Amino acid sequence: MNHRWFGIALLACALCLLFVGCHLLSSPVAAPTPASDPARLLTPPVPGVAFPRQEPVEGERAYMTAALWGVLELEEGCLWVRSLDGASRVLPIWPPEFSLVQQQGRLSVTNESLAVSGDGADAERIVVAVGEEVFMAGGHAPQVSDWTLSQVPDACRGDYFIVGQPESVRPNLREQSELFTWERIVEGLRTALILRHTPAFVAQAGEPQSLSGELVLYEGQRCLQLQTGRGPGPITLLWPQAWAVSLSEGAAEVLDGAGHPVGRTGERVTLRARPIPQDWESEVYRRAVQELPGDCCCSFWLVEASE
Repeated sequence: MNHRWFGIALLACALCLLFVGCHLLSSPVAAPTPASDPARLLTPPVPGVAFPRQEPVEGERAYMTAALWGVLELEEGCLWVRSLDGASRVLPIWPPEFSLVQQQGRLSVTNESLAVSGDGADAERIVVAVGEEVFMAGGHAPQVSDWTLSQVPDACRGDYFIVGQPESVRPNLREQSELFTWERIVEGLRTALILRHTPAFVAQAGEPQSLSGELVLYEGQRCLQLQTGRGPGPITLLWPQAWAVSLSEGAAEVLDGAGHPVGRTGERVTLRARPIPQDWESEVYRRAVQELPGDCCCSFWLVEASE
């Protein structure tokens, strides 16, 4: 299996205390749900679609916390997470409280332990739909238990990903966030995301500073970053709402609100920007990690101007 796309997650998010690493977290097991019955778990919730789940445990459950993102795809009855470049795929092994529903011809993954208001319970418990980009924490596994393997048809066997904390499963690209907006730019086989900060995000950032480095758009990632040498990895940049990014011959160019060039990938630029404290005790940092795309983790600065 090509683990390059997964390895990027580990490198880029090395400082994220919840989602990344090879360590284990322990957490109390959720209260029983309709999907906690082991016999029921062995029955696919949607006929014809394999949805393997982990065997329920009593007491605390240990989780692996490496990051995974990709597109949730259905192929020949198997629900895969395929890398964004399409080069590799893994089969998620879901927590026991997860299920699969089909509404109006669309398949969606639900978390049955989520509290709901009443009517439309399935809709409120949906965490991601088939065809969407998904982010989750957990860990790769070349093999699974016989109990779990009994839920996996031959066509779905291969590389597995044991999904960790249920709350880590979310869309990788959020349609709405109070902190940022995003736009996808495509040129040939190359895709970039431009992230734009909102006033609510700026209000929680640090004081403006001068920030210099090389503008980069690494293979396997879509967000423009700055390689500064300040830390173990590059800085993800969020831009003013009026700024734009263009792609040409694989290179990205940033334009300010007046259409003036700010810099191209491979060039050294100096920006005026506000840091987001890279501290898991900071609420805004936790929100940023939990809401921004996984391939844009984990050090964030909000650009104000070019210097």
